[in-house]
Amino acid sequence: MADALKAEGNKAFAAKDFNLAVEKFSAAIELDSSNHVLYSNRSGAYASLKNFDKALEDANKTTELKPDWPKGWGRKGAAMHGLGDLVGAHDAYEEALKLDPANAQAKSGLESVKRAIDAEARADGVAGDPTGGLGRMFNDPQLIQKLADNPKTSQLLADPSFMAKLQKVAQNPNSIGEEMRDPRFLQVISVLLGIDMQFGAPPEGGAQPSGQPKEAEEDVPMPDAKPQKAPEPEPEPEPEDEETIAKRKAKEAADKEKNLGTENYKKRQFDAAIEHYSKAWELHKDITYLTNLSAAYFEKGEYQQTIEACEKAISEGREMLADFKLIAKAFGRIGSSYEKLGDLPKAIVNYQKSLTEHRTPDILSKLRSAEKAQLKAEKDAYVNPEDAEKARELGNQKFKDADWPAAVDAYTEMTKRAPDDPRGYSTVPLH
Repeated sequence: MADALKAEGNKAFAAKDFNLAVEKFSAAIELDSSNHVLYSNRSGAYASLKNFDKALEDANKTTELKPDWPKGWGRKGAAMHGLGDLVGAHDAYEEALKLDPANAQAKSGLESVKRAIDAEARADGVAGDPTGGLGRMFNDPQLIQKLADNPKTSQLLADPSFMAKLQKVAQNPNSIGEEMRDPRFLQVISVLLGIDMQFGAPPEGGAQPSGQPKEAEEDVPMPDAKPQKAPEPEPEPEPEDEETIAKRKAKEAADKEKNLGTENYKKRQFDAAIEHYSKAWELHKDITYLTNLSAAYFEKGEYQQTIEACEKAISEGREMLADFKLIAKAFGRIGSSYEKLGDLPKAIVNYQKSLTEHRTPDILSKLRSAEKAQLKAEKDAYVNPEDAEKARELGNQKFKDADWPAAVDAYTEMTKRAPDDPRGYSTVPLH
């Protein structure tokens, strides 16, 4: 039954009915919850729906069930890339390539992440070598020889128009984006990268191009899809001591409270969500309960309580050696809270701390916006018509005294104090 549902899910995926694909794969998982391929397929469907949080959950489950399967790490890389976690995506794709160095999809995904990291660095003012990345490939002294040695690109060297484009890109790497419209350049890049570029990838078990290796077609026997032999009977686990039992039960109870909190949060019943998240923290010390609590306070508009919950999460998280991404999230929410409270300097400081822990495009964007707003606020705060008039009068007096530098300084001060008053600009003497 699970196989039939999986086949229906694959069919829906191929028809681009991704919601139906998710439904079918979910039904199959209910019948066979230990099948890593089902989670992988559903991750791909969620990613196609741009629901990258769910895609990452399924990708994590895939790697948990089958850590030696490169496809699962590729799914994780794609989901993390979609969420903007470029470093995490980079690590996931590298893990896939450790398991299968020839994996074309992992190679392509890793290159895409590297380009995104480079683009983010350039946007942040970290200018690199203009011939880096793809540009460097087109300045390789062995470029022509590599293309001539490959039957897929050797015939392109006889085309004068193509050779002119190739030379143009070598001289100006920034023009690569314009030339990428030419499919021949995609073929060249695939040869230089040593990969066979695929435009879109069906879920495992979906249709594959004829003649291509079937990486994970579950409907035929494969090492990672074969029925597993019945495991040898495992020895009876040692009995748990009272402390271990108490901790396990506390964690289970805390998770139930967290789930109740999340249900209320989704219904925008924030008081109830706060009560359940607080209870979860009392039962078991996991800082995700605190970050969830801070989210509920934030949505309720209680920003000071948000800050307090996040500061506690950071303090407790440091002692527990918590994931730096959780610490970064707490700093980011503190920054957002201070911004809501109108304290831009503190917002900027906490956004910077968040980026120090873990860099994400969302927090980077918030930091830039806050810095821009702070600069405008400082300029606006300096405006004072009374002080501007005093500066203008001083400038006139210095002008009469022939003290030109002092007059210029006074008139300049007036333009800062009253930028909309044209007298400040018209009275500055010319030399």
